[in-house]
Amino acid sequence: MEYSDYIVFVLSIVVVTIVNPLLFGRHRSKITWWDYTFPYLGIPVWYILKILDVGEGISKTNFIIEMFIILLFSISVPWIRFIVSFAGGRVFAWFSLLLTLSPVAAAVFLRMVMPLLPE
Repeated sequence: MEYSDYIVFVLSIVVVTIVNPLLFGRHRSKITWWDYTFPYLGIPVWYILKILDVGEGISKTNFIIEMFIILLFSISVPWIRFIVSFAGGRVFAWFSLLLTLSPVAAAVFLRMVMPLLPE
């Protein structure tokens, strides 16, 4: 299978795991279209960086490790944002902004620093 086939599988995992915090979180704060899309951005950004040959290289081991880490960020961000929504106020606004950018930042960071691993 190609990397793109696995990426569809990883995106489907993100869909299944972020439904609950988004459904329950809409009562605590306003949910916009951005809240539904930002968990998915890390994976396409990683794929674009792979196409542009950013980083040392890509092997199947690199792919598995990097996708796992990006998946952890993509899944945990909506849950952390839901928990922080109980704090409210300025803390929620700043922390929510930082969390929003974390899947993309994780993808860029991993592509830049991850060495080429053997298959």
